[in-house]
Amino acid sequence: MNKRRTQFLSMGIPSMFVIFSVLCLVILALLTLGTSRQDLQAAQVSLKQTTDYCNACTQASAQYQNIVAAARDAACASSDKSDYLSRMKNLVKDFSDISLTWDSTNQTASFVLDYSDSQGLYVEFQLSWPAQDSSFSPQLLTWKTVTTGTWNPNNRQPVYKGEQS
Repeated sequence: MNKRRTQFLSMGIPSMFVIFSVLCLVILALLTLGTSRQDLQAAQVSLKQTTDYCNACTQASAQYQNIVAAARDAACASSDKSDYLSRMKNLVKDFSDISLTWDSTNQTASFVLDYSDSQGLYVEFQLSWPAQDSSFSPQLLTWKTVTTGTWNPNNRQPVYKGEQS
């Protein structure tokens, strides 16, 4: 009787330990796989947002340079400040595709370039009439991300609901 019990213990306990270890490793592998999928999805969303922002910055920079060049031409062609301000009001019509706004009081221009459904890049700069002894020098005042739509947070929990049929 004692020999039979010893034989069971010598084979049963190591086998149970191996089965338990394999089971733990399989569970750990499945949990790691789920986490890595979530990390991949988060990285893809982050990559898309970053790419969209960089593309918007490139477009905004090009628009800024075009507007400054047109404003410089308007300043060179103007005889006085009132002529310059009227030319700048007309310049807004040339850049209607980006909704350029001109504030004659502060001599600032601004536009918003949308790069997603709810975000845009806001650029504001000052294009002052140059004094007689100075040259035309624009000043970039604001370059920031703004919310252009309503924000609805995704607060749902991903819960397994079984097979959908």
